[in-house]
Amino acid sequence: MLMKLNDREDDLFQALLTTTKSAVSVIPGLGQVIAGWDAYHKSRFNRNVKKILEHLNNKIDDFELFFQEEWLTSDDGQQFTNKVVDASLDAQLEDKQELFINALINGVSKKDLEHLEKLKFIDMLR
Repeated sequence: MLMKLNDREDDLFQALLTTTKSAVSVIPGLGQVIAGWDAYHKSRFNRNVKKILEHLNNKIDDFELFFQEEWLTSDDGQQFTNKVVDASLDAQLEDKQELFINALINGVSKKDLEHLEKLKFIDMLR
């Protein structure tokens, strides 16, 4: 299981990763492999973001109004949204992306559900 890094630790990790990639890239041929790998991951991420937006756009009539929902600005709403988006962007869960978007929409619109129940549901989808 991966450890969650705080912002400072993540910045340091990214700096070390970039420095390591730069140092290793001087080895003939390895620079192209690293660049290709990075391009692949960036492309996959961009594709997932585009799919998420398409799913949301297909299911929500008023995109802007939906995201102005007061619950989304609460700590619970932020936590739930972050968990859903994080799971939606996970490349290993790409086939479940539409299910996560449905969970986001239902989690925001169904106010009678407890916050913990919403989070458990996302965990079960994973």
